[in-house]
Amino acid sequence: MSKALQKVDKPLLRLVNEKSNGGFIMFTFGDNGYPVVNSHFDDASKAMALQHYIQNWSLAVDAVTLENTVAHMEMELEEDIFEDAPPQGDEDGGYEDSGHEDDDEEDEGGPFDDSDENS
Repeated sequence: MSKALQKVDKPLLRLVNEKSNGGFIMFTFGDNGYPVVNSHFDDASKAMALQHYIQNWSLAVDAVTLENTVAHMEMELEEDIFEDAPPQGDEDGGYEDSGHEDDDEEDEGGPFDDSDENS
């Protein structure tokens, strides 16, 4: 394999140029795995227009990638939480007492109860 960058065939580039209506930018990978850019423009306005389009396209791809990454991380977090959750018991969530006192039980009061039984 040669050390020179692999270039797209000139006949193909001429055909792309004929069909491009003013210019093109083509990104490919060379034999060495590095990106190669081929471009041609009829004038500076076409070059600036494609440059602007590529910039906006890149920002949109970044936004979608960020959204997908966040969604994937949230899904993994939910899966981890679900896996780490304690097993569910009976209908009241595995607890025998729901935390509510029954109406028929007397309140015995605690050591910090304000009522004084001797008064």
